[in-house]
Amino acid sequence: MKLRPPSSSETALIEHMLRSCTLATTPHDMRQEWLIEELNNGSMGSIRFHSKDAEGRQLGADLCQMTFPDADGVPVVATLSLDNFGQLFELDIWKADFSAVQRFPLSLADGSF
Repeated sequence: MKLRPPSSSETALIEHMLRSCTLATTPHDMRQEWLIEELNNGSMGSIRFHSKDAEGRQLGADLCQMTFPDADGVPVVATLSLDNFGQLFELDIWKADFSAVQRFPLSLADGSF
């Protein structure tokens, strides 16, 4: 497992999604220093958040979801989920044609999305 901090575009997407969540529950680790690992999903961009308390950790519930067009116009669905302990678990990225995501929305990078 190779851990790394999220890129600026990943961070912008995650923070945008967290701000737009409609659930009353917010993740316990909403603004900690995240470490992530890339998931093998055909280079679409899914990531899993690292947790020091990994024992017994599993997918809990979806927190929020958004759809945006990739640079080539193909729809992309991003789903942010929590684990069974209420911490960020995954950012699942799915592109409709299963190709690699070219970029996250440009407006996310400057905070205007």
